[in-house]
Amino acid sequence: MGNERFEGRTYVVTGCSKGIGYHVALGLMKRGAVVHGVARTECALRSLRERFDGRFTYTACDLTTDECVDRVVTDVKELHGGAYGLINNAGAGALGDPLVLGSEVFERLTKLLYLAPVKLTLRVVPWMIKRGEGVVVNVITLGIAAHIRGLEAYLAPKHALHRFSKDLRDYLSPRGVKVITVYPPATRTDFFKGFGLQEFYRRMMSNPLTRWSIASPERVAKAIIKAIEAGEEVVTVPSFARILLIGK
Repeated sequence: MGNERFEGRTYVVTGCSKGIGYHVALGLMKRGAVVHGVARTECALRSLRERFDGRFTYTACDLTTDECVDRVVTDVKELHGGAYGLINNAGAGALGDPLVLGSEVFERLTKLLYLAPVKLTLRVVPWMIKRGEGVVVNVITLGIAAHIRGLEAYLAPKHALHRFSKDLRDYLSPRGVKVITVYPPATRTDFFKGFGLQEFYRRMMSNPLTRWSIASPERVAKAIIKAIEAGEEVVTVPSFARILLIGK
């Protein structure tokens, strides 16, 4: 049954040029799916298309713009006639005093981490509803379970996506569309190249109490693929960390 969710199905994967999204795309194609990738780095997307000829298409654009969302939807419709799945994974971060970071940082991260997933979801789920099946995966973060000083600009839109996803599930489940929320821990990706995050990552790696908790992007991607295959709705990495989300 799990393979039926992949073979010949089209998935839109954002932030797929590297990190978690890259490994999710590989995992989907390995199981027979077709992937339409979205990222800003066209050279990386082009490389994937050349490597997986006929199995990978892409739109290179910046998801903080409405023009990008429009292009993604148009490309997916023209190339594939719609999508069976959507993985909202694209991310970025910033660390710093919110009074110093400025509103521009909050605005950009809110557009990327919350508004882009919402807009893409609302544009593609009609295809799924019409078909009576489909899946939306929203990659959130275990960070919403606690207050991490300095990460407010990142965590605020992630909290919003968490709430939106839970509410969306109530609307889509009766229509045959699965909504999966994924809560990874700190992960070894380019996220930590963001503003002020390099030193934060260095401190985590140098502390034995936090170093063990940092996950690889491959591990998170495997958890996402497994959730789609099994029809799970809530995924944490590691699995026992789900207890942290009680009451959220």
